[in-house]
Amino acid sequence: SKDYGKPAHVDYELKAVVIHLGRSVHSGHYVAYVKTEKGWVLFNDEKVTTSNNPVLGKGYIYLYEGK
Repeated sequence: SKDYGKPAHVDYELKAVVIHLGRSVHSGHYVAYVKTEKGWVLFNDEKVTTSNNPVLGKGYIYLYEGK
């Protein structure tokens, strides 16, 4: 039987961040940074580029993967 009273120790790794650029939630633009094997990639509509300095601290949604 499984002990549901004790939390399991799980490590997480940040995999992606969705960022809102704009003055309010009613206007602006969303972009995403996704971590790949080769580093961070910025997805901005049709423009996809590598990013050496992703702006991770301004995230709207953070996506993690359990190790």
